[in-house]
Amino acid sequence: MTTKPFDFKDYIRSRFFPHIWCPGCGHGIVLGSLLRAVHELELDKNEIVMTSGIGCSSRISGYVDFTPFTPSTAGP
Repeated sequence: MTTKPFDFKDYIRSRFFPHIWCPGCGHGIVLGSLLRAVHELELDKNEIVMTSGIGCSSRISGYVDFTPFTPSTAGP
């Protein structure tokens, strides 16, 4: 377990904040939980790839300072 204190700023792209999620939306809670888990597990953020789809939840991959990957949703 890590001894370094948890700080959101170590894991986010601050230029994209404040976020655009609606008040009361649970996406911020998911983001916070994800970042705390990465910190507690001492994962190297440079070795994490975030994938996303469409909709509001897809913004998480842009907010975190991990390697983003957004697959194409278009047809052939």
